[in-house]
Amino acid sequence: MQVVNLPRCCIRPYASPFAGHNCKPRPHMCIRPIKDNLIIPLKDLQFRVDIKDCLSTVEIVQKYINSNKVTVESEYVFPVDQETTAVTGLTVTIDNKVIEAEVMPKEKAEEKYTDAVAQGDNAFKMSQDEKQPDIIRIALGKLQPNKEVTIVTRYVKLLEIENGSWSFRVPLTYTPRYDPDSSEVVNGMIMCRAKTIPSKYPVPAKGQEFVKGKDVPYKWSFSASVECSKPIAKLGSPSHRIDIEFKDASRKASISLANQREVPDTDLVILYQTQNSDTPSALLQKDPKHDAYAALVSFCPSFNTSSESLAAAGKLPEVDLEGKGEYIFLLDCSGSMQGERIKLAVSALETFLRSLPVDSRFNIICFGNTYRCFRPGSVKYESNTLKDAFDYLKGIRANMGGTKIVNALSSIMNVACDSSYPRTIFLLTDGAVTNTDDVVSLIKKHVHDTRVHTFGIGSGASRYLVKSSAIAGNGSFQFAAEGEDLTPKVIQSLSMATVPACTDARIEWPADISVELQSPANDKMQNVYMNEPFIVLALLKGEVAGKVVKLQYKETITGKKITSEAVFLGHSIEGVDIYQAAVKRAFEKNTDLSNKEIADLSVKFSVLSPLTSFVAVHKTKEKIKGPAKPVKIPIVITKDAYVPPAPAKNSNPYRHSGIWTGAVYKSAVKRYKKGCLGIASTEVSTKRSALCREKARNEFVDNELDEETNYSEETKVTTSIVKKPYEKIIAEQELFGYWKWNKATFDAINANEKKAKENIPIELEGIISEEESLLTAWVTIIVLAKLELDCAESVQSWQLIFKKSLSWLGKSGVDYEKFKEFANKIINCKFSAY
Repeated sequence: MQVVNLPRCCIRPYASPFAGHNCKPRPHMCIRPIKDNLIIPLKDLQFRVDIKDCLSTVEIVQKYINSNKVTVESEYVFPVDQETTAVTGLTVTIDNKVIEAEVMPKEKAEEKYTDAVAQGDNAFKMSQDEKQPDIIRIALGKLQPNKEVTIVTRYVKLLEIENGSWSFRVPLTYTPRYDPDSSEVVNGMIMCRAKTIPSKYPVPAKGQEFVKGKDVPYKWSFSASVECSKPIAKLGSPSHRIDIEFKDASRKASISLANQREVPDTDLVILYQTQNSDTPSALLQKDPKHDAYAALVSFCPSFNTSSESLAAAGKLPEVDLEGKGEYIFLLDCSGSMQGERIKLAVSALETFLRSLPVDSRFNIICFGNTYRCFRPGSVKYESNTLKDAFDYLKGIRANMGGTKIVNALSSIMNVACDSSYPRTIFLLTDGAVTNTDDVVSLIKKHVHDTRVHTFGIGSGASRYLVKSSAIAGNGSFQFAAEGEDLTPKVIQSLSMATVPACTDARIEWPADISVELQSPANDKMQNVYMNEPFIVLALLKGEVAGKVVKLQYKETITGKKITSEAVFLGHSIEGVDIYQAAVKRAFEKNTDLSNKEIADLSVKFSVLSPLTSFVAVHKTKEKIKGPAKPVKIPIVITKDAYVPPAPAKNSNPYRHSGIWTGAVYKSAVKRYKKGCLGIASTEVSTKRSALCREKARNEFVDNELDEETNYSEETKVTTSIVKKPYEKIIAEQELFGYWKWNKATFDAINANEKKAKENIPIELEGIISEEESLLTAWVTIIVLAKLELDCAESVQSWQLIFKKSLSWLGKSGVDYEKFKEFANKIINCKFSAY
């Protein structure tokens, strides 16, 4: 079967050339582009993963066979988590010879690769994409007919914390990147004759092809092993169905996909927890080449939250509910956020607003091609501003075009921060952009007065963008699967924003140990946070086994200085490359390293960097003559990315793919000025008219922060959200954390108002004499009991609202714990511990 490569504007990499024929490529089929009648040489792709504690080693094994009658050249592209991944090796097996690729400066590697190809030899090169550092490219130069070659790529990856578990996430698919400055068809942009128009649909870049996971033209497999120094308590995958076999008293496990024929079209995630996971640990790896050790030390700081110390400090544990702060929610309203995503985001934002500390300021900024604000500047958290914010949320919709983050961020950063109200930004996006480095640089520039937490929605969200922005802003990052409730994640980050950090952190090594490299260095350490693992990597000289390393930090709740100790294992672990992980982290964290120092470390320890490449050459007995035919290996695109169907026969491909001619564009703008085009699309509107309205509207939205865009009621699109039980309850809460005694409150908790009034505890009447205040306190207690008993599954979403209410009751002299059993009788439930 032959499969045609349609023009780029059709946005479909593979389609049947036969009109009306619904056959399509199947896994493991050879896909033949009609133009050159060439078969893709990649036949088999294997992922082998070895996880040891909080570090993993990944091998990608690629098997190529050139089934064509001509010499071909090809390129394989794969994504990595830039911040946590160190690419450490490339091994080529050809003609029964095993060749280890050498790391060298990029220019020298390019020269060696080009010379080898020109001389008729087999050449292989691996490098980091210059514009997108989370993309790795492997070039295969000149593969003769019937020739077979196996390429093994190795990388080391640090695990992260996700929902209280160690998380191993391997990116398996490519997310198209939106280029805000592009003037041609590039990932995520469509070219117009007059100017570019952003689209929510991914478009292959020139010469590149996308394919859905079910249509890959090669075999695919995955296997993993887990080995921990402590027994494994939990192990699973939220992304895929897996089979698990435990060994060695639950310290080891082997993992495979339940459906081996399934080719994933989303990131593969493995989560695990160990017993006593908050205990400090220290791992060693000895390198005989350098007569030194690489060390990985993991600490989990925790505040001293005993009642005595907290009473002395006069503060509540965990969350400073009275703390001042400026909280800005930066929401992606680009076209790709349409549907369930924007609904979940708005729902999370409602709970977010109700959970803010009382003495704070807030703002909401929506961005796409342009940005618009709830208010020109952050406003005080008051009843009237909160009500206005909820009204504003009803008009939020995902129709603002592309994903231009920098402009929206700049509008915030350019406003001076009030030091008495520390500023925190919560950035929520589902996309990927080509100018991630500009976003990160802007955040780094203002990290002294602005903290940034980020959220990625769906598998299409760029991990590089989401993670790098959070790390640069000294904040947390979280990812939500398609359709997953965002509220618990948003509230968790808000909790972190209101929790005081551990400051003045530094590592103390044994006195007789020489430290060649530490990442992060003591003078580069930012604040560390309660119950968040803190990992330090280092290269050491001296006898380290069995010795103690210390982490010192200052507890900001009580002001006490705390020391946490970890004892190094008495032996060196095998199978992981702590050395390379430490060097790679130094590239990212130690910003004072020069380009020469980075290149030298890269070559010395065999770690890929932006300045170096891996290259391997196989000298052939018979030189390969003539040029090679290029064959593109299709990239597996993320599940969330939409690939429109091919246009019908004889249709206009420009019109089909949303490309605007100058006449159509001018007509849309003219009609908009006359008021003939509505701003919001209706359910019955066509895609074309919706595109016209969206383009025209974006042309006239003002970018300035101090100019607000007003919309009439008839043009607003109300987001339809199905309320959860707890959301109906918290919707009635007042700003300071209490509930009013009224019908709406009792309807929300499904309780009898008359019965509640007849059963007010006598002790409570003795504390509060004024009737209205008494009723307010009593109904607040009843509501809290309702949340505990009937909404426990959503506790992560309402926990800050609950604590705000406890704080309000405490100020009134009421201890909730003494009265909750009385409240249980009102709601006809037996009490169960919270």
